[in-house]
Amino acid sequence: MVELLYPLLQGHDSVAVRSDVELGGVDQWFNLLIGRDIQTQAGQPPQQVVAVPLLVGTDGVQKMSKSLGNSIPIVDGPDEMLGKVMSLPDGVIVQYFELVTDVPEDEIRRIEAELANGAVNPRDVKRRLAREIVGQFHGPAAAAEADARFMQRFSRRELPAEVPEVGLPADLLGRPVSPIDLLVVAGLASSRAEARRLIVGGGVSLGGTRYTDPTGLVTVESGTVLQVGRRRIVRLVTIRD
Repeated sequence: MVELLYPLLQGHDSVAVRSDVELGGVDQWFNLLIGRDIQTQAGQPPQQVVAVPLLVGTDGVQKMSKSLGNSIPIVDGPDEMLGKVMSLPDGVIVQYFELVTDVPEDEIRRIEAELANGAVNPRDVKRRLAREIVGQFHGPAAAAEADARFMQRFSRRELPAEVPEVGLPADLLGRPVSPIDLLVVAGLASSRAEARRLIVGGGVSLGGTRYTDPTGLVTVESGTVLQVGRRRIVRLVTIRD
């Protein structure tokens, strides 16, 4: 019933504001056209409809959505924003250039052709994309600095200069513990189920060693670095009294 009423109510919005043009995503195409029908029945000229493509999220499949956890918030800092752009699948690079940047159309077409024929490394193109996007929200200088830090951390496999510390109870250090419990207690996973998915997916390393067995045990010493993915890095220490 909600699905039936929604386009009708949206159409009555167009009547209420006497809309001349309505802008929406391509997923709203049916609702936008219903508005034209309802306007006509109300004796108004039907609105023009402009539908725009949807930007997929960082998973490269579904549309960007905070609720789906695949968004790049514009309030993110330069490093976080650049890191998320760099995590995009190669297949959406051109779409992001088209929908999110001011790069000229002819240059985007050149980039698209070079990616298709293997003339460029997708990682290098993605770095350009990331700098373009971060530069729009934080300025070119901040984008260049974030790019340099990214290359230092990930391309050269170096840790950042400052790694945040997470205090753990003393009974979790120096003895075998479950990596699932470790992730949850350290705040790098919101639940045991999420921790298990991260471990099985190969995104968890402890002291530089990758762990993929959620049923195994790991031994943690104070000062050990725990890393989830490319951006979440903490140093595990004993909780101080």
